[in-house]
Amino acid sequence: MKVIRSLSSLQKGSESAFIPIHVTATGPRTRSRVTIWNLPEEILILLLKELHIKELLNMRAVHPYFRNLIDNSLSIWSVVNFQDSWPSANNIKHFENAASQCNVEALVKLALAHLYNEGLPGDKENKQITHNGFVAAEMFCKVERLCSGSDPFCWLFIRPPWSLNGACCKECVFTYLRIYLRKVVDPKIQICVVKTIMLLGEEGGQQETMSLLEEAKEQGSAAASFMLWEKKYINNQNLEPSEELESIRELRDIASSGNLNAQLTLCHYYASSKFGGLHQTQAAAFIRDFVHSSKSSSIQKIFRCNHELTPNMRYILVDWLVEVAEMKELSSQTLHASIALMDRYLKIHPTSRGILQLLGVVSMLVCSRYLGKDIITIREAAWLTDNTYKYEDVVKMMGEIVATLKGSIRRPTSLDFAAIFCLLDEVDSVSHNLVNYICELCLLHSELGQYSAAEMAASAFILSRIILKSDLLWPEKMVLFTGVCLRDLSACVIHIHRKCFFEGVVIDHRDVVLQAVKLRYSNENFDKVSDRTIPHYGDVCSRLGMASQQQISDPNHRRKCKNTKDLIMSPSRKKAIKRSISEKDFFGVPTTSNGNNSTQIQLSPSLLNESVLSGYEGDEEDSVIDNDLEHKPMDVPSTCSCDPADCGVGGMTAAPVRYQGRSYIVFTRSATSSSTTAASSHVDSLPNGSSDNSNARQGSPCSQPDGCNLCHLLDIRSQARTVYDSGTEEDSDVEDDNAKFNPAFMRTRSRVRPHCVVGSSFKRKCKTQIGSASKTFVIP
Repeated sequence: MKVIRSLSSLQKGSESAFIPIHVTATGPRTRSRVTIWNLPEEILILLLKELHIKELLNMRAVHPYFRNLIDNSLSIWSVVNFQDSWPSANNIKHFENAASQCNVEALVKLALAHLYNEGLPGDKENKQITHNGFVAAEMFCKVERLCSGSDPFCWLFIRPPWSLNGACCKECVFTYLRIYLRKVVDPKIQICVVKTIMLLGEEGGQQETMSLLEEAKEQGSAAASFMLWEKKYINNQNLEPSEELESIRELRDIASSGNLNAQLTLCHYYASSKFGGLHQTQAAAFIRDFVHSSKSSSIQKIFRCNHELTPNMRYILVDWLVEVAEMKELSSQTLHASIALMDRYLKIHPTSRGILQLLGVVSMLVCSRYLGKDIITIREAAWLTDNTYKYEDVVKMMGEIVATLKGSIRRPTSLDFAAIFCLLDEVDSVSHNLVNYICELCLLHSELGQYSAAEMAASAFILSRIILKSDLLWPEKMVLFTGVCLRDLSACVIHIHRKCFFEGVVIDHRDVVLQAVKLRYSNENFDKVSDRTIPHYGDVCSRLGMASQQQISDPNHRRKCKNTKDLIMSPSRKKAIKRSISEKDFFGVPTTSNGNNSTQIQLSPSLLNESVLSGYEGDEEDSVIDNDLEHKPMDVPSTCSCDPADCGVGGMTAAPVRYQGRSYIVFTRSATSSSTTAASSHVDSLPNGSSDNSNARQGSPCSQPDGCNLCHLLDIRSQARTVYDSGTEEDSDVEDDNAKFNPAFMRTRSRVRPHCVVGSSFKRKCKTQIGSASKTFVIP
């Protein structure tokens, strides 16, 4: 920038004006005759390459010579940096210029901008949905060709759910990709189409997917070859020995091409003593090479140069992501991949604390789409942060992550290596879960980033055997297959033991212990391995054959985030924000129809997102029930029509409420209701954050066979319920509203459950809209 500022003074000068590039170290100071104009164009282009777009445009404005050089040098635009920039009316021509020169970052961001109609000029009402879909598809095709070193990834942007209300931009992209494949044989696009068809579950899609995969395989696609191998062998449990031998040989050929999934699967076969005709030493050599290919994340180094972030911030964020994964029932593989993706982005892209939480939740969104069937939608990602970030913020961060990492989403994690090591030693489920538990604890501590994923997995394996008091910590078979001995791992084992178990717990500014991982593995599904007794430092050193040194850590010590510097910062936390709701945000007052007591509640058009048919539409749908609530008229009776003596809902009334961008049906019961006892018993049976939702009609909401519509709505939505005592207006203002209504920062196990605590301003609005009540039942 100093160079740019100095050059800007010469903007109106001639080309013969001197720009000194060398000054003699001794003698009188004289103007050098060698200027920047004397440098060859090749050198100037190298200097201008990979500048940020803003800096490049500043250089372009310095002098006509630079303007002509930048405009006519295609290689400059192919690598220009667009970090933290998004297409808009002011800069879209620069994005298009770079995209035409195969700039990956510009292509990804322009494709998402067209897919979600985000930032594009002149299409505020989504009238060009088909055109935007075709443009996005063309750019996705270019991106896949340019990112030859990564597996196909563009399908994660267009994967279902799609809009159920008409044309959807994602569907337009998918349609264009199918048309494109009729003219061009592109293996990566073929795989994108295959994965989308598989997720759609189309009738007759099996034949099309097999045909596309066969064509991609003929073009040398390792990913297509592995998918065909899976279809042929993975679900066949009755393979003959000859067929199994042939399958392993085929898998070996695929793994040799560098496909990660094939390499991991082949390691599992070798670890299970299925060598496919090879000698044990040859199979061990393959696993050994795979283990040694693992690199450390070195995430601890970013805190040395980025003073805005601290290790405690990352600890809080990872702890929160663990709870999000638990709530959404995402796999441990998705969790590990999300945190690895986030760390890789942090190493490349300087990030402020204001978007750290956004980075974490979007990393999990991307990995859930890439690795699993159950995904996090854009709507859910925004809601999980208590709407601190908008939908467009989530979309832009998706573009930043994928563009920065050039589509490389999946890398081997410690969980992958842990699975291999557990297969090698044939451990039971308790031992395997304990190893996974230790690996997940390691995710919290950035200091452990100095070790590779394989080293952490091996050290977790050894530490688990110490905890379980096994005889052999690291058998000879492990040495043969990993090329690592116990002495090589001792330092890492001690470090993990100290950081994860004997350095004390971390508590936030409200004295709430952050132990999401411990709570996650205290479940019976994980054999309650987090409840195991952890040996002391001296015992660990003794088992490792090391001299015990004085332990300075206290397991009962609590590391507290003393001020807001260590907390995840977001725009809503920079100052206290008074939440208010205008009357226009509420539904219209229900009107009772003639002939019955039911009320037709018509949704206001303002509730529909501005980009109704863009890519947002599918990403906003959490479930069929939520879609019905938000996009269709709902017949909800204003009062329960059942006999109060037979119905626990008797005397309750229903009213729709709009708050913080979400829709609610609020059920209230007057204190003078004739069915006080019955209604109270039903409401009291639904505690905050209740984990027992197996019986939706628990509490006897209605003893009639079918019940009225109000009873049915109360029944089908019981899994997202919240109950509170409205009390008096003075009592409801005791606690800070922002702290209570922020699920993203509520440091309890249920903090990410749907509005398990409701703020006082919401209570006041309910009382203003529907009157005072002794009990209120809120359904998101």
